[in-house]
Amino acid sequence: MLVESCPCCSGKSYAACCGPIHAGGAAASPETLMRSRFAAHALGLFDYILASWSDEARPAVDQAGLRDWLAAAQFGHLRVIAAQDDWVEFECWYKQNDQLEQLHDRSYFVHEHGHWRYHRSEAPRSKPSVPGRNDPCPCGSGKKHKKCCG
Repeated sequence: MLVESCPCCSGKSYAACCGPIHAGGAAASPETLMRSRFAAHALGLFDYILASWSDEARPAVDQAGLRDWLAAAQFGHLRVIAAQDDWVEFECWYKQNDQLEQLHDRSYFVHEHGHWRYHRSEAPRSKPSVPGRNDPCPCGSGKKHKKCCG
């Protein structure tokens, strides 16, 4: 897989950001793991996404539903709002069935087996942002929002 810029929107190259984590390295923090999970969604790395769930949460994952959702979604932009201790609040945008969707979430993580793992989510405490007409479209097209998904 040849990916120049990391899909997690860190501004780093994939090789210097999420690539080593996807290859089995440990994420340094919950934020780093959350970014690597977003990048894995964008790249369709199903096995990594599944492995990054905590031991307790993994059995409840609807694997067929997740595969179907990944196949139909195109991930655009990620924005980390806040990160502390074992949680990360973020917004991400993706397109599904030509419709721009937004996920605003606070995710909680646990440290197990020497790795951070995703454990659960809850509704965020802040309101989701709304892209302005002249902002870049969060779908990742590079166009202004008003000329794309707006």
